[in-house]
Amino acid sequence: MENCPLCGGKQTGKVGNDQFFCSNCFVEFNTQNKIFEINEDGTLTELTF
Repeated sequence: MENCPLCGGKQTGKVGNDQFFCSNCFVEFNTQNKIFEINEDGTLTELTF
């Protein structure tokens, strides 16, 4: 199980091949620690910091 790279939370679940979802901050992320916001239409937008 992966920790969320955004909030560090442990309440994550696998949603795809190398793709995870964080129940704390409602983002998806992958094993390369790229973080994605989930849009209203279900598409993903990569967040950059």
